Amino acid sequence: MKVKKLFNKAKEKYGSVFWDDTELAITLNPYRSGPLDDWCFTATAMDEDGNLWDVVWYPKPNAEVEDWDNPDVAILVEEGYYSDD
Repeated sequence: MKVKKLFNKAKEKYGSVFWDDTELAITLNPYRSGPLDDWCFTATAMDEDGNLWDVVWYPKPNAEVEDWDNPDVAILVEEGYYSDD
């Protein structure tokens, strides 16, 4: 039950995104990462099974506002990271 509570708390505080059919609760505010000429926004996230994800948004040319609902990449980092065990 701990994982579900963590998921819901993160989702409430930072929001969530969908990657394919998987809902990912963002666990911290996205931050800028990478070199000046090839940067992105990134944040960690978790799914309802307690797996750790890294979510990436690339800046869009001429965009006035970032589209936080549609990440460009989401990578499964570690299965069971937020385990109830």
